[in-house]
Amino acid sequence: MAAAASTTLSAAAVLAAVLPLAVGAAMSPLVLVLQVRQLLAPALGLARAWAFLLGAAVITLVWLGLGLAVGDLLPPRPTGPDPVAATLHLAVAALLVSLGAANLLRAQPGLAVAPPPPTPARAAAPWSAFRLGLGAMAANLSSLALFLPAVQDLARASLDAAERAGLSALLVGFTLLPALLPPCLVLASGRRGEQLLERLGRWLNSHQRQVSATLCFVFAALLTVNGLARL
Repeated sequence: MAAAASTTLSAAAVLAAVLPLAVGAAMSPLVLVLQVRQLLAPALGLARAWAFLLGAAVITLVWLGLGLAVGDLLPPRPTGPDPVAATLHLAVAALLVSLGAANLLRAQPGLAVAPPPPTPARAAAPWSAFRLGLGAMAANLSSLALFLPAVQDLARASLDAAERAGLSALLVGFTLLPALLPPCLVLASGRRGEQLLERLGRWLNSHQRQVSATLCFVFAALLTVNGLARL
């Protein structure tokens, strides 16, 4: 029993490891800008926003399912040194540095991060927003790079079904915040919320790559520290 206990992590310990990565996965300027565009569309803005959120949620759930399936094939996570997690964290940190550098190299003043706003005819079709949500989240490599190590920590921990489901829901919920918060803000604040989102979207539209690069470097540093600590 003592040996088993020494290799079992509590839900609180897993949460402490997963939460910073979940916060990082939530910081997606591109998804936020595209969601703001849906809300400010000439017609059916809220309907388009919920459709966009649904599309993003589908991809995030696919990530979760694949991550849990792969994580279940890996050795259980020990409480001591963990070479599997260390290798993954360091590899993802290197990927984030590459993504950050690519964003800086392509950064240009006033660079648009999405096509021009849709025409009224297209704006009336939430189906197009759903497809955009699918594409935006599928292309969101920085969030995926942080989501996967979090799912790996979750899958390899010895948690019961309720703990695993709860932490999975938290991880998915955090990752979807850039798509979820804007329509909630508009529902709560009305026109004032739309004006705030319009100003935020305009600023992010001009600085999206710089913001993305900064976030990539910050979380690459976090993953590097976590990876080295698990060796």
